[in-house]
Parts: sequence; structure tokens; C-alpha cells
Amino acid sequence: MSETVFIFGHKNPDTDSICSAIAYAHLKNQLDQGVNYEPIALGKLSHETQFILEKALLEVPEIREKLHSKVYDLELTPIDTLKETDSVKKAFETLTRQAGRSLPVVDAYEHLIGIVSISDIIPYYLNMEGADVLSHSNTPFENLIQAFGLEIIHGNVPEGNIKGAVRLFEDLAEDEQLERDDVLFCDVKTYLKGAAMDTGSGHIVVANVAGEEDLAVAANGANVFATGISLCSIMKVINQTVPVGNMVHKEDLEYFMTYETIDDVKENMVTSKYTHFPVVNEEGFVKGIMSIGQPCGLQKEEGHPCRPQRSEPVHRWHRGTEYPRGDRPPQDCQYQHRIAAVFQSRAGGLHIHHHSQDVPGKERAHSQVDGSHHAECDSFGYTYFQISDLYT
Repeated sequence: MSETVFIFGHKNPDTDSICSAIAYAHLKNQLDQGVNYEPIALGKLSHETQFILEKALLEVPEIREKLHSKVYDLELTPIDTLKETDSVKKAFETLTRQAGRSLPVVDAYEHLIGIVSISDIIPYYLNMEGADVLSHSNTPFENLIQAFGLEIIHGNVPEGNIKGAVRLFEDLAEDEQLERDDVLFCDVKTYLKGAAMDTGSGHIVVANVAGEEDLAVAANGANVFATGISLCSIMKVINQTVPVGNMVHKEDLEYFMTYETIDDVKENMVTSKYTHFPVVNEEGFVKGIMSIGQPCGLQKEEGHPCRPQRSEPVHRWHRGTEYPRGDRPPQDCQYQHRIAAVFQSRAGGLHIHHHSQDVPGKERAHSQVDGSHHAECDSFGYTYFQISDLYT
């Protein structure tokens, strides 16, 4: 089934508004047959308009008293999303680039599953302590690699989560032995002495590597990583590698669907304790964010996901407001003439005079449509229909 697009004029429509909508809908149906363009009226038709339509043998447009804008008609604020495995460090970095204090969290299929905010992260982060924080938080090895730019020197990059404790070589007792799943951090000088190999750790991270050092030391089967970051800097932020999965708010989510009306959105916003709301489509994909303090304008971009592509300029029915004053292209006159000609052909010989008001300083462009029709457009962008010979 093809999409239906309604074409209408202003409220309490007069004759030119109704006739223009009918003509424009007819033209669009000829140019874009993949979409059904239907003229409608946003109010009761006058006796004059009804008489004209009957005289021209034209169908009376459907009357719709209310026409509500929906969320997909708005210009939504783009927003980045997180996955449950993403680190707290990435969440902080993303939040600094976004408006608001929360981020949508999506699953592997990019479907919205929850929201994480600064108020969710900070209490959890401040209470993290101990060598087993990363393993208890199900931290992926990938988070360590991304946070500190680790490069594999020996062995293989581990898959899955960190399962052991995180230890610093300087904190170990003499001859202390570690578990194979433990992750040991040491300085490059310590590593070159070979002392780190005797701890039994299966994962060793060597810090302060400048690049010229030769790290070809027997690894004893351990996975060895190198980074140019200092041990002090690593220890300051290592807890930020934990994933946000344990901090995500998943119950009683407040978000909006793209098909909801703006009136419903406003009503829900004023009764909510939140200020920012994710917007998702019917498939569950996040399309943007809405906020109470940020006004949203109507969607104007080309390629709107809920509308067909436009191959020509859009003109309002009796006033071409899509162009700045004094900056209308010459093709616009030809386009308007086509509307007049289409309506004339449907009206069975109805004379249409397409003209502009007498405004000082305006520029006129004339074009002969046929033997009895001509049109004019001015640099101010005003367009009018004059319908005559109705009573002959």
C-alpha cells in the first residue's frame, strides 16, 4: 500500500486555498505515482467554493477539522548510544559531547533497552574498590585495550571478560604468586629485568613503553601488552574501564515513539520528572532525543525517513514562502504555470489567471500558457489565482 500525503491550505479555507490544494495534489500524483497525494480541507467549505467545485465537476475534498503533527515531523536532536559492555570512561566522554545528562543504551541489534545517566554512574563508581572490581563487574578485556591503547607483544588477545584480580607489581610481597587469570601491571624496567615473569600471572601490561625498548623477553606463556601511558595514569582511571551494564536503568523507562502526536508528548513531558527523552521508531531504533527546554522545529531536511524524496521545490498554496524574498528562481514561474494548466484541464475549460499584486519595485516574469491564459510571478514570492468565467 502506497503512502498517503495530505495537501491542504489554511484553516477556514477560502476558494483559492481549496482550488490550489486540488491542483497541486493532481500535479503531484502525476509526477510521483508511488505516493497517493490527497487534497483535504481544514474547515467547512463556503457556498461559493462548493458552487465552483460543482460547476467545474470536481470532487469536494474531505474535511478534517483537526490535523495533528507527530514526532516524526520534528527535527530531533541526534544522540549517540551506548552498549552495556561500553566502559564508564566512554560514557563520560560521550556525555561531554551531548546535551543532557543521560544516554540511551541499546542491545546488539541497536534496540533501546535502557538509559544510563550521570546520577546512575557516579554512586556506583565512587563505591568501587579492591583488586577484584573489574572481574566482579564483568569487564571485557576489550575495555582495557581501548582505554589504554594496549598493543599485544606476546601471546594472544584474550576473549571475554577479565576473570582475575588486577595487581600492581610494586604492591606484591616477595615471591608472591598470582593466579593465571590475574592481570599484572608493571613498569618497563621491571619487565626487562624478568621479575614479572616469575609471578605466574597470565596477563601482563607493561607501562611507560617509549617504543625503542626491546621487549623480546621470554613471556613464559603469558599474554604481554605494551602501552606508552604511565603506571600512575593507568591506576587513576582503571576503574573507569568497568562496563555501564550494571548501572543501566531499565524499568519504567520514559521515551516517545515517532508516531505519537505532539500534543500527547507535551502532556507527558509536563508530568514527568525527567527533562530528556529518547525517541524510537516502531522497530525500536533510537532516532534522537527530545527535551523540555529545547524547542523542536518541523522537519525540513530532504530524505526524511517518513516522507518521499522531493524532486522539485515545495510551494505553499497561495504564497511561495519556501524561498527568501527576492530570491526566487526563474523555474518557479514555469512550475506555477503547470499548476494553473492542470487545474484548467480538470475544470473543463475553466479560465485561470495567475497574477501578482501591484507592488512597487517588483520584477515580473511573463509566460504564455495558452491562448487565453498567462501568469506572472514577482520577486516577493506572492502567488494568486483569479478564477473567472464561472457564471457564463
